[in-house]
Parts: sequence; structure tokens; C-alpha cells
Amino acid sequence: MDKEKKKRERKDKKDKKDKKEAVKKALEGQKTNKGEKVNEVNFNVNVPINFEFLCSVYNLLLTSNSRIHWEPDELIPIGMTLRDLKGMIAYYENAIKQKNKESNEENLGNQDNSNLSTSASQPPSTS
Repeated sequence: MDKEKKKRERKDKKDKKDKKEAVKKALEGQKTNKGEKVNEVNFNVNVPINFEFLCSVYNLLLTSNSRIHWEPDELIPIGMTLRDLKGMIAYYENAIKQKNKESNEENLGNQDNSNLSTSASQPPSTS
């Protein structure tokens, strides 16, 4: 048992060391890439997507989040992605509600005007 435990500890230490080295390399790569913006292509493209699809992706990520064991360096990116998706969904839900409210108010105003014009043209009923 002690041999297995020591073996696992050595493997854990090696994994931690490898992760630290990978992070260092990534940081060094970011530092060197900051100055190299000469031939960089802009991939910032707006793509229209269905609102229901956006909600489905968010719900899928929420569901899978509880089932996945995230690595520590993955927690911030997935958290930021979920936060951004939640913010987009909330923004568009409010915009949709506002637009529906405005259209309902217009419809009520049009109905009131049509009721007034039809009631004015009809003689009062005698009961």
C-alpha cells in the first residue's frame, strides 16, 4: 500500500509540475504575441442566432456543469462564458418583454378607437 501511495504522490507532483510548465509557456507565448500584430486577421464577425438556441446552449452548459469535473484552470473561462450567456439571455428577454408590452398597448389603443367609431355609428340599443 505504501508503494502505491508513494507512486501516486510522485505522479501527482509530476502532473502539477507539468501543469505549471504549461501555464508558464502559455504566459510566455502571450507576452511574445502582444508585439506581433502585423499579419493578424480579424475574426470578429457578428452571426445572428436563434434566441431559443442560445437559451438551449445555456441550459445545456448548466446541466453539464454539474456532471463535469473541471480542471482548476478551466473554471474561470466556463464561469465567464456562463455569466455572459446569462447576461445576453436576460437582456434579450427584457427587450422582448418591452416590445410585447408596447405592441399590446398599441393594440389596446387601436381597439379602443375602433370601438368608439363603431359605437358612434350605431344607434343606441333600446332594451
